[in-house]
Order: sequence, then structure tokens, then C-alpha cells
Amino acid sequence: MAVSRSSGRGRNRLSPYGFLATFSRYDLLLAAIPLVLAVGLFAGIVVPVPLHFSIGSGALVCSFFLADALYFNPPTDASGGS
Repeated sequence: MAVSRSSGRGRNRLSPYGFLATFSRYDLLLAAIPLVLAVGLFAGIVVPVPLHFSIGSGALVCSFFLADALYFNPPTDASGGS
């Protein structure tokens, strides 16, 4: 009788997606929010646009992230709830 040794638990650590697979969607969204705001701040300093415009644009993008995380794809109870 042939028995497979791959249980699906061991991920290939050399895979480019192995590291990102350890994070959930919401972890990545929470990491993206300050990153987008930092890019807006950097763009406001480097590009000749008003600083309040670039930071406001970053905040607008972050509001889409929040709307997606809270309203369009809200977290659900994975345990079955009780």
C-alpha cells in the first residue's frame, strides 16, 4: 500500500509566496495603511505638490482599504460561533 508523506503542513520556505502565506488578508491591510500614508508623505516632500494634498490622497486610498476590510469583506467567526 502506497502512503504519501506530504501532509500539506510543510510549506516550501524557498517559495516566494511562502512568507506572505503566513499573513491573513487583514494583516496585509493593516500593514498597507501606514505604508500608503508614508508614500503620500514622501510624495508630498519630493514632488512639487502641496503636502496636504498628497497626505489627503493617501488617506483617501486608506479609506478604501478600511471600507473593504469592514464592509465589503468583513471578518467572520471561523470557529462556528457559540
